[in-house]
Amino acid sequence: MNGNDLINAFGHIDDQLIEETENYTPNNKRAVVLVAASLLVLVTLMIGAFLINKSNDPTNTQPSPDGAVNISDYQIKRQDYIIENSILISYTGNDSIVPIPNDVKIISSAAFGKNDRIKSIVLGENVELIESEAFWELTSIEKIFVDTDNKYFQAIDTFLVKNDGTLVLSNLGEYGEDRTADDVLYFVEKMIAQNTNHLELYKKIEIGNAVLNINCLWDKTNSTVKIYATGIEVYDKIFNFNNKQYLVNGNQKFQCFDCNNYFVLKSDDHISQQTDVYIFYNGGHVIFSGFDGEYDFWGNRTDSYNVSEITFYEKDNILCYHRIPQKFYKNTDQVSGIIMEKCVSRDELYKEVGTVEVIDGKLILNPTETYTVDELINLEKEYELWKETAKGHIPDGLTLDEYLEWNRGKYETAK
Repeated sequence: MNGNDLINAFGHIDDQLIEETENYTPNNKRAVVLVAASLLVLVTLMIGAFLINKSNDPTNTQPSPDGAVNISDYQIKRQDYIIENSILISYTGNDSIVPIPNDVKIISSAAFGKNDRIKSIVLGENVELIESEAFWELTSIEKIFVDTDNKYFQAIDTFLVKNDGTLVLSNLGEYGEDRTADDVLYFVEKMIAQNTNHLELYKKIEIGNAVLNINCLWDKTNSTVKIYATGIEVYDKIFNFNNKQYLVNGNQKFQCFDCNNYFVLKSDDHISQQTDVYIFYNGGHVIFSGFDGEYDFWGNRTDSYNVSEITFYEKDNILCYHRIPQKFYKNTDQVSGIIMEKCVSRDELYKEVGTVEVIDGKLILNPTETYTVDELINLEKEYELWKETAKGHIPDGLTLDEYLEWNRGKYETAK
């Protein structure tokens, strides 16, 4: 019986008492007794309703500091749950606190959908698997609690952690529908940086259908946490980075994401200028440097202005890429008009986009569109900015087309 049932029950009792008083006129003493009894029933039922409505509040169960509670302390409205073969298919209720019944072993990725009402979830003792992204659309979630008898999960600080050290991500709604894997990694960094008491327990991060193995270290010099990626578990295989670790936080160029039949991990080292791109698929992986140039005898990139930088991304669940010649792949926010430095013509290749495949262990780039400099850049504006930046290095009085002709004597056309 819930709080509303109790209030309704009180209404029935009250009606009965009123009917009795209409048919029978008691003496004064009996009247006092009846009134007192009515008030006692009213107070008792109101307290009961209040207690039942509050019973699902984890703060009233006095959970232990690590977020462990007893699922038996919560009221479960069975009509709000669709459960099939021990899988929570859907939760249809409107409560802010959602206890997961003990007959649920798996929480499906679509169990909650978009829901801004849920603030807390309480895992029952038999939940052993939470599918990827199950909590991602819960924009208002604040805390996850775990039954004390659950052998698969534990709540540590503000985290839900598997017993193998895998962080289960939640509360990512602040990034909206357009969030990327980079947002996920930023969120993880933010979480761990605010909770440094259990760094040794955080060993893995779920990213889509893959699990990134991590190593969290406290940097005493800078009083910060450094998170390193040491390997990845994807497509039922474990791949370690050959004793190499990639810095996840503090490196804006680290990213990983999955789409269709591929999982991509990329890391740019700002110090060594080394880029490593891993493309995993069901059967193996390929490693790519992120550019289409050559290496010297020592294995270093032989950069030139005509080498292209290649970036991978996901669109409509398809692995895509864009390729931009090095001469145009520069930080234009720092130096105005810099893309004009080695530009030689209006119809020079500026950008190529297409799809990606791995065939027989080889990376195949399939171009679908190409764009010229004139199609994507306001050349007249960029040239005026560049003349100010490179003043003294450009002959006076050159028009844009004369400047491009002048450059053709010094530089090759982008390929």
